[in-house]
Amino acid sequence: MKRINSLLLVLVLFLSLFLIGCNESKSESIALNSDEVKISVGDNYQLSLNVKNENVTWSSSDEKVASVSEGKVIGVSKGNALITAMNDEGKKAVCQVTVIGAAVESVKLNKHNIELKKNESEEISARVTPEDASGDLVWESSNEKVVKVDSRGTVSGIKKGKAIVVCTSSNGKSDSCTVVVRGNKKHKKSSSSNSSYKEYDNKLLKDTPLYCRASDYATLRASASRSAEEIDIVLSGESVVYLSSTTEFYHVIYQGKKGYVLKDYFTTDPDAPLNYGDR
Repeated sequence: MKRINSLLLVLVLFLSLFLIGCNESKSESIALNSDEVKISVGDNYQLSLNVKNENVTWSSSDEKVASVSEGKVIGVSKGNALITAMNDEGKKAVCQVTVIGAAVESVKLNKHNIELKKNESEEISARVTPEDASGDLVWESSNEKVVKVDSRGTVSGIKKGKAIVVCTSSNGKSDSCTVVVRGNKKHKKSSSSNSSYKEYDNKLLKDTPLYCRASDYATLRASASRSAEEIDIVLSGESVVYLSSTTEFYHVIYQGKKGYVLKDYFTTDPDAPLNYGDR
């Protein structure tokens, strides 16, 4: 009888330890993949738990700022809200959500073509829409050996050449400005014998390469007019592809863009004298 009682006592102790272990495993704390999140109005962020197959109830401390469903948080308006995940045992995990305002829909620069001298600077300003949009703007130059730009949009000419300055929002919206840096040396106009290359016009065939022989650059325009919109700038020595002619302009392709350039600055001879006339 004593032996049976001893066996029963051992069995009870074993079951007790087993149940305690199960309870400890079941009461494991829960945690989210992020403790703090910053999103814009209209943006979303997916929260997830460290424990799979957990039955969880999601809630927001302020639905007017941030809503949540199955862990997906959506920014509603500027402000702060606590997102809480609670399991059946009452265990909780919390994430602090900051909604910073509307997402940027577009970035627009006030200048799209700038001409600088070496060591000269000029400021470009950027406007974002909507006006209450939040997020940082990043300024970058395609060639910092030619043009540098700081965090406020101030561009500086380093040496002769061309670079594209791009302003980009945190969500990828952007606009750009073409910056040409001229040499500081002032040139006199060349003689009439090499101020124009129109004599090549009657020899041209479609797809013939033409070389820019302007002193610094020539302007690619949207139509055959000196006052037409500027599309791009062709640096001295660069080439374009000939399409057709008007009285004063060549219709060409430059880096995939069709436009018009003055005949005076383009020739089939890449070593022709430079033309220092008015572009």
